[in-house]
Amino acid sequence: MDTQIDTLITTSRLSLRPVTMDDVGPVYLQALNDPEVVGLTEARHVRWDRQAVLDYVAQSNREGVSQLLGIFLKDSDQHIGNVRLFNFSSVHRRLELSIIIFDKSQWSKGYGAEVLQGVSRYVFEVLQFTRICADYYAPNAASARMFEKVGFQIEGVFKQHFLLDSQYVDSVRVAKINPAIAPRPSAVGGMVVQHPMGGRDVAPIGAEFPVPRALPVGLHGSTEPPPSCRADGGGRPAPIPSNGPSITEREVALVTEAVRDGWYAKMSRYLEAFERRFAEHTGMRYCLATSSGTGALHLAMLGLRLGPGDEVIVPDITWVASAAAICYVGATPVFVDVDRTTWCLSAEAFERAITRRTKAVVVVDLLGNFPDMDAVRTIARQRGIHIIEDAAQAIGAEYRDRKAGSFGEVGIFSFTGTKLMVTGEGGMLVTNEKTLYQRAKGLAHHGLLMRGARSKMFWAYELGYKYKMTNLQAALGIAQLERIDELIERRRQLFRWYQARLRDLDGVQLNREGAGVRSTFWIPTAIVSRRYGLTKEAIVRKLAQRNIAARPLYYPLSAMPPFAPYCRGKRMARINPVTYAIAPYGICLPSAFVLTEADVDYVCTQLRDILTGRGRR
Repeated sequence: MDTQIDTLITTSRLSLRPVTMDDVGPVYLQALNDPEVVGLTEARHVRWDRQAVLDYVAQSNREGVSQLLGIFLKDSDQHIGNVRLFNFSSVHRRLELSIIIFDKSQWSKGYGAEVLQGVSRYVFEVLQFTRICADYYAPNAASARMFEKVGFQIEGVFKQHFLLDSQYVDSVRVAKINPAIAPRPSAVGGMVVQHPMGGRDVAPIGAEFPVPRALPVGLHGSTEPPPSCRADGGGRPAPIPSNGPSITEREVALVTEAVRDGWYAKMSRYLEAFERRFAEHTGMRYCLATSSGTGALHLAMLGLRLGPGDEVIVPDITWVASAAAICYVGATPVFVDVDRTTWCLSAEAFERAITRRTKAVVVVDLLGNFPDMDAVRTIARQRGIHIIEDAAQAIGAEYRDRKAGSFGEVGIFSFTGTKLMVTGEGGMLVTNEKTLYQRAKGLAHHGLLMRGARSKMFWAYELGYKYKMTNLQAALGIAQLERIDELIERRRQLFRWYQARLRDLDGVQLNREGAGVRSTFWIPTAIVSRRYGLTKEAIVRKLAQRNIAARPLYYPLSAMPPFAPYCRGKRMARINPVTYAIAPYGICLPSAFVLTEADVDYVCTQLRDILTGRGRR
């Protein structure tokens, strides 16, 4: 049976022990004067033996945040500070600590290291937890040395940590791993965690859950190892998913914080922070988070006051929403051809399609790539045509060092579950036009707030919509945006694996980057020559027989029933020859973040077999 632990540390200088009933008066009175400690004495009746603590943590995880309070004394009787252990995770066996000094005049060099050593021994040897972490405000060389001395390592920096005096400073997160229990950590050096809400109760990506150990969410919808680690009866990957995000402990922690704390006065805290961060990323002045990319596109049309009698040019190969939003406002979509190399809007086709009724063009950054943006912008400027940049698939892509979404009067993004960064469902409208932004913001919330600060509460000025993003989605978006450079590089690495294995396969064209373009290669895609005698549907079906989930490239929008009225009497295959030449033979290859190089090797081997006839059946 566990016995009561009376003292955690006993040295010639200090003792550290749990709070007892005898301490309640003085400790509580001092706690009242320190906002870091208010409410922490609730744990005073808990014995600090292993079973009592674990029982208390289990109960507290159901009812609220668990926390234990200890005190350390000088010369066995002078109370000079407190230690609190809090934010216990029973699942991941970790906790956080903070040290509060009450009497600095009695504090001597080395005390902090002694306290940390004693707490670490207790947490690792008695509680048998895996990880302990703490924060300190930067710059603070003394704290940095103290934590390093006792084996803590820096995991990241919370930018803009909110203090009680309304100032912002950096907060450094450090952690120590139990060497007897925890798996060997992977290096995370140099990572900067952008967290505008502070972070004492949020564990960032760190040694216990490093970026390479992201929780995979693919078609199999689980947190299993990558497909190459799982085999079916024939020893093949089972299955290789088409797409899926990278979700780490950082995302889980920040969303959890938003669930617990993002209500009442903080009901828009994460949402506003996400919009602010996204503005910084794109370089655009105004950002409006929405419930979907489609909603953002609809609001963009409304913000430009497009409507019946107006024509809006759109490429014939794109996701259906690019054209659907045009129809939502009663305007007429005009489908034009794409470039044979980039598969994006052809500048020549755009210019040929302009009429006196043309008011706007939807420029789609297809699969994370760009059209000839210089030519498109020149034509639009000369003809007085609005550019709506559909960057739904291109978060983080760059054209001549400018970010996707920043090339038109308004741009939109999508964060659905298949995108490079996700919020489950969600989107973003970006613009430098204040009037457009204010109109879009009002229409996104039932036509309310259309007059800014002068708006009457609950008064609808126009018939609006329900396109708002939630606080919880925004928290996920913040965590994903923090990792955007990493996510882009991982997708580009995936494409390089495909490129190395398929570049010599005759009659197969992969995504291409134009001059000055840095594509995200959102989905590595292959256009297969018609001489193989296989349509995209046939290839997708044959890959599925090999446990590979591929997708067909988009069909021409002009061929779809919803848009037939706009194409009646037109021979669209002749008007848009490139679109109709490549659409039947485009294959979107698997691009889930869980894929390994071995998975890509398997996919490419099977695709070669199918195309060369060895795998046909």
